[in-house]
Amino acid sequence: MSKRRGLLGAIVVRASQMISIPLNNDSILDVGGGAVKNEIRNNLARISLRWMIRECFRLDTGILFHRDTFKMIGLEHTTLWPVVKDRPAPVTSFAGDPPPLTRPLMTMGVNGTFDDVNDFTTEEEEDLADILSPINDMMKISKAWWILECIPQKIRFQKDDDSWVQKLS
Repeated sequence: MSKRRGLLGAIVVRASQMISIPLNNDSILDVGGGAVKNEIRNNLARISLRWMIRECFRLDTGILFHRDTFKMIGLEHTTLWPVVKDRPAPVTSFAGDPPPLTRPLMTMGVNGTFDDVNDFTTEEEEDLADILSPINDMMKISKAWWILECIPQKIRFQKDDDSWVQKLS
């Protein structure tokens, strides 16, 4: 089994091998306003999460995901494998009722599989529901975060001429 070390020492394997990465919204806490409680069904962070996962498949990174969790984040695994299919045009209204605001937490069942998600519609309707979700701005919700924004941080970066610069931001 050929393995190589990726960023942060994570093991990356080819798509023909098996590695499981469970998906949940905690792992992308506040990407695009996604710091919501786990039972909240739709949020803005799912849009960028879906894009990142689609890019993993499009670029053939070799990262494999737990197929049972795709519908939980609004993806249909058949649109990603074996070939990443083009996205259809976005929708501007729901075909039926909009999805519920909350969803029971997923639990792992027998043999490491997750409970089936029974309220998935289409990726396009999931996008629409996520777009219509409220912005969850932690800077407004928890004012204490502003203190961290005001503390200067020492940053270090590499310039185009390969020299390093260190300064306070």
